[in-house]
Amino acid sequence: SMALVHATCREDAAFLVAVGTELFRLSGGVLKHFATCGEVPESVEGKECEGAAFISGVASGRDGVVTSSNNKVLETWSWSGEHLASTVAVKRPTAVQVSPTDGRVIVSDKAGDAYSYTFKLTDRHYLLGHVSVVMDCIMSRDGKYIVTCDRDEKIRVSHYPNCYNVQSYLMGHTEFVHGVVHASDTTLASIGGDCTLKLWDLTTDTCTSTHTSPTPYTSISYLPSFLLLSICSSTSFMDIRP
Repeated sequence: SMALVHATCREDAAFLVAVGTELFRLSGGVLKHFATCGEVPESVEGKECEGAAFISGVASGRDGVVTSSNNKVLETWSWSGEHLASTVAVKRPTAVQVSPTDGRVIVSDKAGDAYSYTFKLTDRHYLLGHVSVVMDCIMSRDGKYIVTCDRDEKIRVSHYPNCYNVQSYLMGHTEFVHGVVHASDTTLASIGGDCTLKLWDLTTDTCTSTHTSPTPYTSISYLPSFLLLSICSSTSFMDIRP
């Protein structure tokens, strides 16, 4: 499975690196094992957790780290690496986030829905639904909005936690949108199957620039320490300053 890299927002500027079922913490040039993920909770029947148990999503918040695995297992960990809780998602997760305001875990899934949980993975609340697969999900930096993107070329900006209140739709991709990230408080970046990277002004809900690749972009992340967007495709890697 492909490695996932998550930049934490802690003062130590640490990175979390997921490879297979193993999660590592990279800080100060030192890589240390953090956790082994994807173990099915004893209270859950195995048939509910079909598929390989590699880590599919990583996020962090004030209370610690949350992981999702391809077998639908959700887990939370303290910053010291203590296992806090685990549960099984309704459907296979496509993204996990932690709200910066209330600390709840946000999970989007292949059924097109998004839910929130407490950090102990209890009290599941339905947040929103798309008519197709939600491919990525992020929170705004102030925690007031949740941004989701789907296979139907749409990016949706919804108020949080009252996600039935839609702020806007960002339309412009001609294929599925599979990655979104905040480049600043008012700038959103997205990548899609149409081989484009788009930058959006959230104050006007308009696309401000488009970058085209000969092959589809595969991942996008924002590096706050360097104020750079890092984008990968199957044949290239680039950093841009939004």
